[in-house]
Amino acid sequence: MIESFFQFKKFKILNPKIGLKITTDACLLGALCNKTNAENILDIGTGTGVLSLMVAQKNVGSRILAIEINEAAFKNAEINICESMFNKQIELIHDDFIKHQFKTKFDLIISNPPYFTNNLKSENQTKNFYIHNETLDIDLFLKKTECVMSENGEFWLIMPHYEMDGLIEKAATYHLFPKTIYDIENLPGKNFRKIVSFYKIKGIEPNLIKEKLFDAIGKETTFFKTLMQPYYLDKN
Repeated sequence: MIESFFQFKKFKILNPKIGLKITTDACLLGALCNKTNAENILDIGTGTGVLSLMVAQKNVGSRILAIEINEAAFKNAEINICESMFNKQIELIHDDFIKHQFKTKFDLIISNPPYFTNNLKSENQTKNFYIHNETLDIDLFLKKTECVMSENGEFWLIMPHYEMDGLIEKAATYHLFPKTIYDIENLPGKNFRKIVSFYKIKGIEPNLIKEKLFDAIGKETTFFKTLMQPYYLDKN
């Protein structure tokens, strides 16, 4: 049962009464991830489908495969994608990423995985599924990602600082190395998230970019406003 929706410029996302709402995490990742001439794109754990829709908007002509294991989230994403102008560009499947047999390699892979490992949970079990890392095997996740990524492909994901630092080290054992690291603060001096693009090239120092979402008085920074301008409705 639907209680509301989040309206973007070119699509909308329905917010179910039970489940995840649109988050800044997903919107940041969707706006920042970029790969020139990406023909085949994979969205791992699509959730509401917002990442696939944002990527479709800026990658006209690309083919996007969105995979989702959770049935409730899959049904929500199905509505969001089918009712959008990008429905012919995105294929949605209900399956386990680790077990699924993919028929192609991907030029761009995106994911906003569960990351909290020792945090208090909410009463919302669907929300817990998506933000608390209890069932995701990171080693299998990285191994499968490297396997389905093309030789010149890129893998983009978002995590808190303390989780991402460990993942970067672990990813190297699966031949995934950081190309670009976005170090994002919410407010000045307050760490928010890291967004990293990985590729299969070893030994090159990654490009480190530091940005803030809000200034000291809570006003959106030029970086944040410019980044989201193609997606968010203009404010009156």
